[in-house]
Amino acid sequence: MPTTYQTIQAAIAQARPFPFSAIGQLLKGDKRPVAITVKCDFGATGIPADGYYFDATQLIQMGAIAGIQSVFVDNTGNNANVTVSNPSFNQVIAIPQGYQGIVPILAAEGSGNKFYITSPTGTGQVIVQFLNVLLPLAIWAGINPPTTSGIIQPVSDAILEALVIGGRFNTRQIEAQCTDVDHSGSLAAGNTSQLLMAANPNRRGYRIQNIDPNFPAEALWVNTAGAAAVIGGSGSFGLAACASIGYPGGAIDGKSSAAIHIIGLSAGHLFSAIEW
Repeated sequence: MPTTYQTIQAAIAQARPFPFSAIGQLLKGDKRPVAITVKCDFGATGIPADGYYFDATQLIQMGAIAGIQSVFVDNTGNNANVTVSNPSFNQVIAIPQGYQGIVPILAAEGSGNKFYITSPTGTGQVIVQFLNVLLPLAIWAGINPPTTSGIIQPVSDAILEALVIGGRFNTRQIEAQCTDVDHSGSLAAGNTSQLLMAANPNRRGYRIQNIDPNFPAEALWVNTAGAAAVIGGSGSFGLAACASIGYPGGAIDGKSSAAIHIIGLSAGHLFSAIEW
């Protein structure tokens, strides 16, 4: 059975104040900030041209509140603009579709009359909270509740796994797995710059290590700026000699995408190198 205007309006009439945390001016007679929440479903049947209404008169007469000073409107669940108005002092509050906002009431002393909530072309739900505390004007784009697709989505250099825990949207970053490309080998000639890795704009990183115990006194040198490496020269980085099989020599990790050159004193000098 479809929801009817009468059912929702009856629920609005039963709305009662509940305390909330806020710092602001209270009217004389109010001891603490309270809010009255009403939910207006514009997909219901039988909605009149004036829309839904909230009447604070009874609550004021009961002493539950001294008056309405601000209105919070959540229009993120509706598909059209919404207005909240009080004809007694001619203030019309308009909140665009997808937005939320807090608007101060211009005549709090006369706020005991009816507030009308209308959205003639809307078919969704609008939440309105009437507040007895004076808050500054603020309107912002609302964020709809997050949804998850149930699969891991790769994003740039990481995978973001969406989790919903206790009603809160969280993310957990998991490092993406990479495919290594092996450039290991040996020097073709001594004291001669050798291209180790060609320039690669897709390279995420690289690792190079001096691993050859047959040359226990010889370091290797690499240049990550694209120019030829020179032993001991400016711009080159030394990889310490390898003492033995169990004690490999110096290594370097980096993220340059430029061409990388290597040099050493002796032909046949072994090295390990990978990029990913």
